Amino acid sequence: MRSLTVPAVAGLTLLAAALRLAAFDESFFGDELFTHLISTRPDLRAVLAGVKSNLEISPPLFFVVAWLFGKLGDPFVWLRIPSLLAGVATVPLVYLLGARTVGRTAALAGTALFALSPFAIFYATEARAYALMTLLVVLSTLVLLHALETNDRRWWAALALLEAAAMYSHYTAVFVLGAQAAWAALTQRERLR
Repeated sequence: MRSLTVPAVAGLTLLAAALRLAAFDESFFGDELFTHLISTRPDLRAVLAGVKSNLEISPPLFFVVAWLFGKLGDPFVWLRIPSLLAGVATVPLVYLLGARTVGRTAALAGTALFALSPFAIFYATEARAYALMTLLVVLSTLVLLHALETNDRRWWAALALLEAAAMYSHYTAVFVLGAQAAWAALTQRERLR
């Protein structure tokens, strides 16, 4: 089984990429139009001013990343690339998190569910922060597990950076980060002091 795990995860990641690319050419609509309006501004200061305006209530990280990618070509394509990359990169991370917490078989099942999830596919093709936030909270959960295991300050610093990045990508990250903190506090009571 172990020898098939890497090809299975790689295959699921490729399948996830193909499914997300197949849905990639949809027209911009809804909130994506606000992303376009803000992230196609001429400079970073104007992007940040757009995020602070009445146009948007989300934090700035995704808009800054989208602005950088938008400089590479047609904004109607490039503003979605960060979500696509984050959505595909999350697939193997879901496996790593599952393997570490619930075992390889369940991890592979969870990875398949995430790779095929209509919601994950949709958000990985939308020029909004959801896929980036998902990537950051999955990665922060992996780093939290490693930090608890090693108690190395570098892992704790990485955790703080990832949690800040998750919060700067979308405010709903607070729910996952709160659950992480509660789980860590419950399972590591003796270390709370």
